[in-house]
Amino acid sequence: MYFFLRDLTPTQQVGALFVIVFGLLLLASVTTFALSIREYADEARAESRRQELKSATGVLRTSWMMALVVAADRKLTV
Repeated sequence: MYFFLRDLTPTQQVGALFVIVFGLLLLASVTTFALSIREYADEARAESRRQELKSATGVLRTSWMMALVVAADRKLTV
């Protein structure tokens, strides 16, 4: 894998980085969504899970915004 990435041009390396970053963000978003639809019988545990997911959703939203800003900036400078 290292040699494959090393043989890519700098533009291709940046493209691969964006694909990896957006792919991981998409995977994290789908996972968070899947966890959010799960129901718990214990109300205390359900409330705890809701708070954790609210925090994770905030982090994901911020990460998406940062990635989109960087991608837009990269597109403007090319």
